[in-house]
Amino acid sequence: MPFFSIPFPYLPAVSRSQEDIRPSRTPWYWWGLANILALCFAVASWTLCLEIFGRPDLPHNYRILLDLDRAPDFKAFAPTRAPEGPVLAPPALYAWFFDMGQKHHTQLNALYRRNFMRNFDDAHAVNYVEGTFEVLTTRPFGDSDFLPEGFAVRARAMVRPDDFSDEAAYPVVIELLVPTGEKKAILEFKPGTRFNLARAPHLPVVMHVGRFMEGDEPTVQVSVLPIAYGKLALSDGKSVTMQVPGRVRPGSALRIFKPGDGMK
Repeated sequence: MPFFSIPFPYLPAVSRSQEDIRPSRTPWYWWGLANILALCFAVASWTLCLEIFGRPDLPHNYRILLDLDRAPDFKAFAPTRAPEGPVLAPPALYAWFFDMGQKHHTQLNALYRRNFMRNFDDAHAVNYVEGTFEVLTTRPFGDSDFLPEGFAVRARAMVRPDDFSDEAAYPVVIELLVPTGEKKAILEFKPGTRFNLARAPHLPVVMHVGRFMEGDEPTVQVSVLPIAYGKLALSDGKSVTMQVPGRVRPGSALRIFKPGDGMK
């Protein structure tokens, strides 16, 4: 038989759907990918939780914590169990804060706010204030202030230059934050009334620092909150009882007054 007459084997046509197609990825690939994605999701979730719970001083984090009913509950401290930190009289306050630049003030103020919002857990840069102060003016807290109830007192530091001199005005002004539900307590802080602050029993922590010019004299401004939340006695024999604040407004300023308020 001629070569060209030999019959060629018949190969039936096979459709694409009938072919034995091997998968392009093995099951192990998809198992590994699913585990990697789950691990990334877990790390992202954990990081987000640490950011929200670790930074309640940020307004949006605080709102989330309020919605979750996990916002920090503030507490009163006893002097023997309060966070450690130096106690600064007016001359030390002036020397400590006046030479700092605005950038350093901003960093410190962020730490002070964070300390308070975290109930001084793992607190850094805790400073206490002590001394005698004379009331300049007062203002009740409003809807946009950091604390929901109470009032602020602007007072001038009074320092005795030496053992033979009377107390005189010193270029340090404090803004005393007084959280209280006593509406009429603000009337006790009349201009000229004096009061003393000390680590024990008041625990007056620094919440904000700044400086301004009073005429030609540079002046240090310090916002102070007594975290013992006890009684504060005045020079006329009266006293005011403070209370632990409830919810706060962490996005609000802690400098309540304008430079020159109450100055003669």
